[in-house]
This record gives sequence, C-alpha cells and structure tokens, in this order.
Amino acid sequence: MGEILKVCWDLFTIRHYQRQGMKLSAGDYLVAIGFVLFLYATGVSAAVLYQNHPQYKWVLTVTLVFDGLLTIAMLVWEVKWWIRHRAAALAARAMQTNQSGQ
Repeated sequence: MGEILKVCWDLFTIRHYQRQGMKLSAGDYLVAIGFVLFLYATGVSAAVLYQNHPQYKWVLTVTLVFDGLLTIAMLVWEVKWWIRHRAAALAARAMQTNQSGQ
C-alpha cells in the first residue's frame, strides 16, 4: 500500500515540476531506474545470502553501508539537479515576462 502511495506522490510531483518548466529528460529517468534496480539487486542478493548462510553477515553489513552511502550521494545529486533546473526555469520565466512586457 505504501508503494502505491509513493508512486502516486511521485507522479504528482513530476506533473507539478513540469508545469513549472522543470522537465525530466530520458537520461534522468534512466539514472533513477538504474539506481533503484541496483539497490534492489545488491540489497536483496545480500539479504538472501545472509538468510541462507548466516556466517556472511559481514557481506550484508557492507552492502547496506555501501547502499546507504550511494543513497546519500544520489540525494546530493538530486538536490544539485533541482537547483540547476529551478534556476533555469526561473530565468526562462523572467525572460518571457520581460519579452511580453516590452
């Protein structure tokens, strides 16, 4: 149920930012999908390995730490993306206002 709400929220957010002139490119979608697939692949694999072989707890721990660091890096990248695209959208809107006012 939580995943359905998350998907709905994501669609709302994407629509909201598209109205503000901040559109996602195909590369942005590929990065996001690749990131999620990588996290699932590493996390689930390490969890299954640990479940079947408890002596490999260190593999699960290292994987979770790595995935956590990767998530933090992705969040930093997303904030930088948002700042860059927000500035470009505001500049485009200001240029349209200046052109229509002349």
